[in-house]
Amino acid sequence: MCGSGETVVVTAALDKAFAAFAMTLAYPTDAVNLPGSGQSLGNRVVFDVSGGLNTASDDDDIGGDGVDDTLHASFVSNVENPPGSVFTVTFDCIPGQSRPAAGAFTCTVVSASTPDAETIPDEVCTVSVQ
Repeated sequence: MCGSGETVVVTAALDKAFAAFAMTLAYPTDAVNLPGSGQSLGNRVVFDVSGGLNTASDDDDIGGDGVDDTLHASFVSNVENPPGSVFTVTFDCIPGQSRPAAGAFTCTVVSASTPDAETIPDEVCTVSVQ
């Protein structure tokens, strides 16, 4: 169970080398919260890749219910980055709720490409929880 002030740290990774990606990370709003937007969201989302431009936003994507439940993250560069961790998100764990396992989070690669701007159609993301 989560206590007051506890966090859940989630890392998203890609399985192939890339120069750019766009992905979503859906999260369980009954167990975690990602407060804020703008710079406060930027303090919660840390990109593990550098040498390019990145952005993140927190949106309502699941069910159209007005609840922020999906993080959108993207990165673009002109150099190849190795497979592995691409960003880490620190969520607030909701007090009294069970800590969610990795399976409670769903990542989806919207697009990925090489330094030559060739699409990587079979790029796969995975999620780990600390």
